[in-house]
Amino acid sequence: ADQQGRRTPRQTLRERTLRNLKGMGGGTQRTFKMNSGGGSASVLPLSSRACPLDFGPDAVLRDPALGRRCVAFHKGHFCHENPKFLRDVLRFKARCVGGRLGTGDQAYAEVAQLTKLYARPGAPYEVNTSHAVQLRLKQSIRRCKKELHGKHEPLENPMALYSIFDEAHNEIKKVMITNEVWSVFLKVENEALGRGPASHLGGGGARAGPGGGGGGAALL
Repeated sequence: ADQQGRRTPRQTLRERTLRNLKGMGGGTQRTFKMNSGGGSASVLPLSSRACPLDFGPDAVLRDPALGRRCVAFHKGHFCHENPKFLRDVLRFKARCVGGRLGTGDQAYAEVAQLTKLYARPGAPYEVNTSHAVQLRLKQSIRRCKKELHGKHEPLENPMALYSIFDEAHNEIKKVMITNEVWSVFLKVENEALGRGPASHLGGGGARAGPGGGGGGAALL
């Protein structure tokens, strides 16, 4: 508050956002897996042992309820194309691994759809990747198209397309975690879980989740 006891714009935004988050449902008894390093994992209530400040964007967006709140929060700040893109790429990769994309044709159709939504100039949710990344993605898509419909053998394994968005994914993730909106989202979500500020956790900001060199926790 200022010297006259009035709330600052930042305080007003935080209070309004906190009310919106609490009204979006999902409760506080979400669970997460804590890897012990030996491959085993235990499922614990998120509210009792951890909070989103312990996780990077990938882990947050893999959790359905938390991911929805993350996208909604960023939408309120006019930058929801970034978490939407990251979440859709993670879902695509999960379908590749889970065998839900039976052929290379099906995987390529999803790649084309994601490109149309996020990776073309003027796309509905265009993400701001570098020119070099855009060029390499375009070349990879062209190569896959030739393998699917050209003189080469058909691309039967969807896993051949598993990593096609990796460069763009990593670049957008870096953009997202250096944006103040991400930091505010983590702080507000933390408060919604009844936790203290980031300093109470002995760290500050978004640390990488599994595979990112950070802690050993991954949201379900």
